[in-house]
Amino acid sequence: VLGQSDCRIENTHGADVWAMALAFFPGVVVQERAIKEFHEFPLWQRYNSSGISMIGQGQMMLGDPLTWLQWLVGADAWSFDVKFILLRIIFAGAIGLSVLTITGSAGASMAAAFAAPFVGYFIYRVNHAAIFSICYAPLISLCWLRLTLGGAARARFWWLAGLMAANWLVLNSGTAKEAYMAALVLNATGALHFFVEGRRTDARTFWP
Repeated sequence: VLGQSDCRIENTHGADVWAMALAFFPGVVVQERAIKEFHEFPLWQRYNSSGISMIGQGQMMLGDPLTWLQWLVGADAWSFDVKFILLRIIFAGAIGLSVLTITGSAGASMAAAFAAPFVGYFIYRVNHAAIFSICYAPLISLCWLRLTLGGAARARFWWLAGLMAANWLVLNSGTAKEAYMAALVLNATGALHFFVEGRRTDARTFWP
């Protein structure tokens, strides 16, 4: 890096810390330029491999509203920092609400929400875009839990709409492999739980 004086080599244990600098950060910059300078929606990355699609395995996060905000305020280091923080908050909130739905314990839900962003996957991949999909993933489980518990028809409609939105966010926010596996496993688990447990649950809910 130009101007860098620290030449030490650190073992990152395969965490792929270069991916953000080499692919995801430049990709969002290209998207911002496409919209602001050329007035076109960024579906094509002309600077990579003689041109690649930004949809699907292009992994350019076109469906993530937080990426849209980056286009608005500018793709910069600080906007990525804010994005990481906001997604950790979303992750913690979804975990906490899921625990509250299952246990009805405010204490347990707050403890889970506080601990969730500091354990497991986040220790391994500290700055990779796969984190974005993982952070949205608990929203899928939360929506399935609320659908399983029952409640008013109108509430179920909104949780079903939330489930569709959660899947959209997971599939369009980060890397394709992690996103599709998370969506597949969480939806399969949620659907199985819904059909097995849904008939045995009463209309009792811990919060509306």
